Amino acid sequence: MTSQPRRTYTNATIAGLMTLAGGACYWPDCGEPILRIVGSEPMLNVEIAHIRALEKGGCRFDPSWTVRERNSFVNLLLMCKPHHKTIDGPRSAEYPVELLEEWKHDREAEGLGALAGLREVTEASLQAMFTDFRDDLLTRMDQAAVTGTAILARLDARTDFPTGLSTLSPRARQSAQDLVDAWPAIEQAVGLLHSNRENRGALLRQWAGSLPGWAEQAPADAFGWLGQLASDYGAHQAAAVFFRRCIDEGGFPRDQWVALVAQQYMADEEDQEARAFLAANADPGSPLLLATTALCDSDWNATLRHVVSWQPDTETTRVLKAAVEATALTNTGQDDAALACLRAADPNGTLSGVQLAIAQILLGRADRRRGDQWLTEVQEAFSLAIKARDSRRSWFGDSVAPTVTAVQAAQACGDVATAWDLMQEQPEGQATPREARDARLLEYRALLAALTGRTAEARRLQSQIDSPYVKAQITALTLERESGEQEVSQLQAAWQAVWDTATAEQEQLHAAMGLAECGVEPAGLNALEAAYPDRVAEIRLIARASSSSATGDLTVLRANVTKSPMIVILLAQHYQVTGEREQRARTLRSGAEYWRDASLMAMAAKAYRQADMPGTTKECAREALELGGPDWPAQSKSEMYALLVETEFAEGNPDRAAAAARSMLTLNPHDHDALWALARCHAVRGMTEDAWKVLVDQGAPIEPRTEHEALLWVALGVRYSDDANFAGQALRGRSIGDSPQLSGFE
Repeated sequence: MTSQPRRTYTNATIAGLMTLAGGACYWPDCGEPILRIVGSEPMLNVEIAHIRALEKGGCRFDPSWTVRERNSFVNLLLMCKPHHKTIDGPRSAEYPVELLEEWKHDREAEGLGALAGLREVTEASLQAMFTDFRDDLLTRMDQAAVTGTAILARLDARTDFPTGLSTLSPRARQSAQDLVDAWPAIEQAVGLLHSNRENRGALLRQWAGSLPGWAEQAPADAFGWLGQLASDYGAHQAAAVFFRRCIDEGGFPRDQWVALVAQQYMADEEDQEARAFLAANADPGSPLLLATTALCDSDWNATLRHVVSWQPDTETTRVLKAAVEATALTNTGQDDAALACLRAADPNGTLSGVQLAIAQILLGRADRRRGDQWLTEVQEAFSLAIKARDSRRSWFGDSVAPTVTAVQAAQACGDVATAWDLMQEQPEGQATPREARDARLLEYRALLAALTGRTAEARRLQSQIDSPYVKAQITALTLERESGEQEVSQLQAAWQAVWDTATAEQEQLHAAMGLAECGVEPAGLNALEAAYPDRVAEIRLIARASSSSATGDLTVLRANVTKSPMIVILLAQHYQVTGEREQRARTLRSGAEYWRDASLMAMAAKAYRQADMPGTTKECAREALELGGPDWPAQSKSEMYALLVETEFAEGNPDRAAAAARSMLTLNPHDHDALWALARCHAVRGMTEDAWKVLVDQGAPIEPRTEHEALLWVALGVRYSDDANFAGQALRGRSIGDSPQLSGFE
């Protein structure tokens, strides 16, 4: 049986059609736009039409064209549905190949000239064509001797550097721009990194092992930049090699590069190597090296004594000082000082490593339950971790570490659904394929599978885990969720096994909470009280509240919600696990109203959103903002404004949505969520030029991150961009090329 030819189009072909269509159907004077805003989202409004039919028997079928040629750019048009039906309908004879090719030529203008006489147009040649529309290049494309590969080679020096820079971390990007005049070969390095986006760590390790020819004559600062890059991508040994070469080439100040070498060894848990290197390069007059040596020895007081006397003079060294100082402060119980130090080092919140460090300190402090704002701090930790994750995704860095922190924060808030969602691969969840496969998430995925009733998945993952503590915890959680009729004694025994296998204090606290929910206070809890007084008091309260209730009976918990916000969260978590979304949301809202707690109200707003109740979501978001007041963390406010944008859109109020988006921008003018939200608001109201201005307000257009943003980006950019290379950027864009909707919109 002969298989039917498939409609498959390369990413470049799709983006090329959308870019050269001029925003409308190819039928002359039709004017039907490629995209329409439906509700609040851009939706495709056209279909791909074949000039020569794909299948035998179709209109204008030409057997001399291969399937690949029939699916290629030169044989395709974008048509609105009525006109697509017209050219392929009963009167198709009135629309011969010659006429349709004339329409294509007229619409695509000079772009079509590049394709004249060509049947086999590769994705590479399309990318080259749309990167630069200069007449001399288009003329060369008409000549058979000039291939797409040769054109790309000519274009790389001009286009890959700015494009590649946009995929580096902010610090690496700025350093590269500062280096380009002194070291032109950096353009080649950035181009290679751009073409190896998913394997940059491996590429940098390869360069460290065998230095490429273009790096042989590099200045000292170039090796410092390569070391910074290697550190960004977790290639710490490679980073040490580059930093040492920087020292050999006379890098200044020398003590900075020596400290960075030692820190790379410490990051790889090679403390002995770090000590040896510091000893070989000792400088009694350098506070930085003295502080780094004390840090390596875990002498926190000495670290602080030396580091405070160091006065760095660049942004990079100020961040380095903050990292050393914050580590020592945290280990001496000075969390507030550590947080202040880190926030001062990154006032704009653009450095993912600093933001992640802040999140981890907040989360660690929440485990100790110090202060009345622990829930607010957990939610801030979650927001900062997500921000760090998204930032690292933009430059292909390690987005798993912040994902782990976000999962921990979601669990601490009792939001197991979000915690699970963070680890599931898109489109079912939020994780990228690389994140979803990472072994660092395995234990969390197994625990959340057990906690959410996915017992088969939990058991499958449990067999891949070595930790006795985690295995015991999965067994206890699975036992809890499998049946509502389990004997309390069985659950108590299961959680006692978790307690018995716990070694770290944090593990013991989690095990104690499991026992407390069974109405039992573990015998060894007193040993934790000195370090975690608030947390131990909370565990005892929950144990008393649960001691008279049978498994699955929430009566006692309901009666004790006025005793602690944690009991409110615990009760809400029970409702989430049992699928009672609206009841969970009501519980959180009632608790927030009783405790006058903005963070609980924010949780209620998110819970109502998960229950698909936009009106009540909006009410709770506004109440959270009112309860939080002017001193509520900016990130928490931004999340509530984002919910208002979403819900106002859902209720057909783009003006109010725009107002909420502007409020987000007053908190952070660089907030890409807010900028995209405002652009969508303008587009919905027909203010398309204003929408484009929002996206380019800070210079280069903000790149899309989702399918809907990609569609809007192309539609606006084709119409309003002044950049001759915008089409090439659209073709190279990941969000557009990888969009499921764009890969088959017929």
